[in-house]
Amino acid sequence: MHGRIVEAILINPLGLPVMLIMLISPVWILADVLLSRDSFFRAFGVIEMKLSSRGLAIALIALVMANWIWNYYKGY
Repeated sequence: MHGRIVEAILINPLGLPVMLIMLISPVWILADVLLSRDSFFRAFGVIEMKLSSRGLAIALIALVMANWIWNYYKGY
């Protein structure tokens, strides 16, 4: 909001991939609608299957917890 991008990434490094996903997804969905395809839906299904595996779920939870610890350590 204030243009301090480096500080924002240091506070929440997971925000960058989330932002990219939120920027790419609507464009991809719109392209699928206009071209009568279902590539986003198929990709979403594959990603959902991979994310539902126990090992990856634990790793992602650990990543979020590490982000919280990072912010606590930095005083945010």
